[in-house]
Amino acid sequence: MATGTQLEKSAPLMHGQPQLTDRLAGLWGRARVGWAGMQPAQRGWMLVAALLLAALVGGLFWYGLRPDWRILYADMDPEDVRQAGQVLSQAQIPFELSANGAASWCLPRNWTRRGC
Repeated sequence: MATGTQLEKSAPLMHGQPQLTDRLAGLWGRARVGWAGMQPAQRGWMLVAALLLAALVGGLFWYGLRPDWRILYADMDPEDVRQAGQVLSQAQIPFELSANGAASWCLPRNWTRRGC
């Protein structure tokens, strides 16, 4: 007869291999000791480096996940721009009006192959 749920059961321990929680606890302890041994100026530079690294990783994610915009129509009349915007909005197709001075509609790359 089972005495616990599936969530309460743990994987069998392998002899000689520390579990993930033990490894993380050890890493956290070493980080705390290292932080305590730093001078205030070193801590400041460490925080600046961590913030720059986080900004770099965040920027790379943003750049990698943003859509690749392609021009669908260019040099359109203002009335055509309005009508195209209505049609694309009704069809729930993401679009953006280019800011290069000419009236150009841009769609994500994966929408240009589908045909509107």
